[in-house]
Amino acid sequence: MIFLEKEERAGQYFRRLMGEATLLFGLLFTFYFVLSVERFVASDEGFYLYAAKLVTSGSLPYFDFFYPQMPLLPYIYGAFLSLFGFSWFSARALASLLTTFIAVLYFRQTEYKSSRGLALLGLALFVLNGSLLGWFPIAKTYSLEVALSFLSYVLVSRSRTQAGRWLPVLAGIATGLTVSVRLFYVVLIPVFLVSLVFGKEGKRNSLLFLVGGFLTFLPHLAMMMADFQLYYFNNFGFHQLRTFRPPEVDAQAKWNIVKMLLGIKADSRVDGLQSAIVLYSVPIYGLVCLFRRRFPELSFWIALVLSITYLFPTPLHAQYYSTVMPFGLVSLILLVSELSSIMRTPLVRRFAAVIGVLLLVVYVWPFRESIERYTQTGAGVKNIDPDTKELFERPNVEAVSAAIDQETSPGEKIVVQWPGYLFQSHAEAYPGLENQFWIRVGRKLSAEELSRYHLFRDEDIVRVLHDPELKLVVVADTRLQGFIGKRAKKILEDSGFQSTREIAGVRFYRKVS
Repeated sequence: MIFLEKEERAGQYFRRLMGEATLLFGLLFTFYFVLSVERFVASDEGFYLYAAKLVTSGSLPYFDFFYPQMPLLPYIYGAFLSLFGFSWFSARALASLLTTFIAVLYFRQTEYKSSRGLALLGLALFVLNGSLLGWFPIAKTYSLEVALSFLSYVLVSRSRTQAGRWLPVLAGIATGLTVSVRLFYVVLIPVFLVSLVFGKEGKRNSLLFLVGGFLTFLPHLAMMMADFQLYYFNNFGFHQLRTFRPPEVDAQAKWNIVKMLLGIKADSRVDGLQSAIVLYSVPIYGLVCLFRRRFPELSFWIALVLSITYLFPTPLHAQYYSTVMPFGLVSLILLVSELSSIMRTPLVRRFAAVIGVLLLVVYVWPFRESIERYTQTGAGVKNIDPDTKELFERPNVEAVSAAIDQETSPGEKIVVQWPGYLFQSHAEAYPGLENQFWIRVGRKLSAEELSRYHLFRDEDIVRVLHDPELKLVVVADTRLQGFIGKRAKKILEDSGFQSTREIAGVRFYRKVS
């Protein structure tokens, strides 16, 4: 009888837990999806989504087109879009689902590590975080890489204290998949291994973690064996060539980003002092743990290692640190929990409460401005300014794609300055123009290397314009000279192209002779 009562209570608890999770997931997904469909299109989204479209038709990253990232993202998005349609709504829906998954997982983890009240506070901080709002519910790598890395963190954390062979194996698989999205995350492998070694059944769990990770490495091993140089260039070589600035200029630019993130320098690229509050909380939490002679929780080490790692690539972008925020927010909540247990006198507690409320106001204050800048003004958002804003409004991008369909037949190859216009179109990019990154390195490679890596030089565009099979060129007015050359209009005229229509700053040039 007692057993049945306990079983019934357990069932009720499970149903309540699932009901809460479902409600929370639904509310958060609605919020993120509504925001995402209004958000400006990020220029890299066009490249990622067109790559997803290419892999669904049988093309291989690296081997059939240039793809300067680890190769998993196009396959994840390609599989989803094959089911739900190749549209911006479907792409943003997947990004919103991933963001919602992170939020729910984050809430459960902070509740597990602290309390329900602090977890609710943490969830509010997560939802109100401007960098998460701006960079997660869009089709870039951030939401996918953090969904997988946060899942890895949770699985490793539970593996340290719970018995079971599958947890560390799944943690290894999730970590390997994270690295398969973004190479940066290879730095977390030793962090997770050390954490497992000092946990329950450390040696066994570490080995099982490595087994899981090795399974995800097999496709990469196959690519390396097929053509190691091709694999190396797409993931390493290109990134060593992509900057044209002197080292001292790059170093100063990185220092400016650091000052922005730490609140030393005001800049429209960051959301007030939100990032500063989160980033400062990480080392403070570590110092409090040191003072109390306890080991900082795993989230601290993840946030710390990622924050340091992002200082090495060139160029550095403030948006990279959006991926630190979920782990930093866990550390912030744990810091609040630690301080609450230290502060015993009423006077100290009241003083701490006042400071906490002031920091909360400072944190929440930029929320409205964050929404406006990602959906209306574009202030501080990379590649968006008053002259280019209309280029990246989703309805305008869709209008250009529809116009391309009117001007072309299915499968027709066209020259397009940005592949995002082809994501929702039946036309295809002229070979070598599947993304916009050739502009950065074309002059630094030999003709043989350009052919091997599926890249272009400026003069190759002029050669392509004389291809008798090419009938249409689509390029934004503001990008015309950078794409074709200083004498762009004269080059187009000499190649037999005339401007036939213009949509939101994007011009169509059709061959008339």
